[in-house]
Amino acid sequence: MSEAAEIYTALEEACVKKQFNTVEELLKKLAEIIAEEKTSQELYVKGIIKALTTFKGKFPVSKIRSFIENVEQIVKENPTHEELAISYAKTLRSSLIAIKTKGQPYLMREIITDLENFAKNYPENVTIYEELSMASNEIINYWKKRGDYKALQEQSKKLREFAKKFPENETIQLQLSKSIVAEIGSIRKLDIGKIDKLLLEIQNLSESRPTNKGLQLEWVHAYRTAMDRSEEKPKDAKRWLESMKKIAGDKKDIAFRIELAKGYKNAIIVLGAKSEELKKLLAEFNALIDNTTPNVELYTVYAQTLLEALKIIGITNYQHTKEILGRLRKLLDDFPEAKPILNAYLESLVGIIGLLSNEKKGEEVYELLKSFEDLQQRFPKDKTVQLVYQQLTDILRMLGFKKQKRKNVRPEYL
Repeated sequence: MSEAAEIYTALEEACVKKQFNTVEELLKKLAEIIAEEKTSQELYVKGIIKALTTFKGKFPVSKIRSFIENVEQIVKENPTHEELAISYAKTLRSSLIAIKTKGQPYLMREIITDLENFAKNYPENVTIYEELSMASNEIINYWKKRGDYKALQEQSKKLREFAKKFPENETIQLQLSKSIVAEIGSIRKLDIGKIDKLLLEIQNLSESRPTNKGLQLEWVHAYRTAMDRSEEKPKDAKRWLESMKKIAGDKKDIAFRIELAKGYKNAIIVLGAKSEELKKLLAEFNALIDNTTPNVELYTVYAQTLLEALKIIGITNYQHTKEILGRLRKLLDDFPEAKPILNAYLESLVGIIGLLSNEKKGEEVYELLKSFEDLQQRFPKDKTVQLVYQQLTDILRMLGFKKQKRKNVRPEYL
């Protein structure tokens, strides 16, 4: 093994161990070697990509710029070496990801433009265009986060051109579908017509490749993203949920189940004011949960949905309220380490106890307070649980729920 190969192997190991300073030193050694030994240039470029991919924004902008310039120079020295050309495209994409947390949109735009111009030199190299499509999707989401919808649309238009250029390439088609989801998430809530047009576009993409899991998942994701924006249009939430059910309803993959669960959550928030609609949606969601292998992310969405349902029904049907609280408690039993599930159960108990105390329903308050005390004892180190319990008991005391002594029983509030 050559010295450069040994250094690159050590660099890989340092990346696995997250040893940033070691990686920097090893890259310097590789740079020194290639100054004398051009045959090791590929290893140096691979080392840069590995370091950027591993540590991303930990490198300063000046260092990232230096990496790009070094790789660019190597490519210029080897104009017919397509593997190095692909590596340069990967370097630019990795640099884009590394810089996106540094608040430099002009530099982001410069890098994506350089990659677009570079790809034009290799019009038939699909791998370079895959890198360009992935980089495009990265910057599309960057523009979305910054609220620059115009820049987002401009890059999406370019990505559509890349997808048209390589219609059979599923990587590029997947990046296009992801960008469509980002577009849907950026459109004003009242522009339902635009959302429907984009949903139709992603439907056509997905239906053309029914065996591609990624495209099918983005299709479901698109509907769920549309539902996130449909508070003013219950009818749209309803029809979009129905579409989600048709796509994901018979799929066992947990990723589809989680997206569908989020769809149910949105639908319950939007449509749950109608009791019959709420009852129907909860029954369907309960069935989905009961027929799915326990999963902490899925159960978290379910717990948050049950909390939203309780906010709607309150104590109007107290038996139903108790059933929902029971399901929340069961979720916590299955995943006691899941803080979001604990918080949902905690908030639910506080809200229902508050409603019951307003109605002076002492027996029911006493029953739920016992559940709260069990929670307090079960999570003695959770500051939120302890603080909320103390605040709750103080409020109940102010409302006239007096503490009484019972034989062989802890003091309780009645």
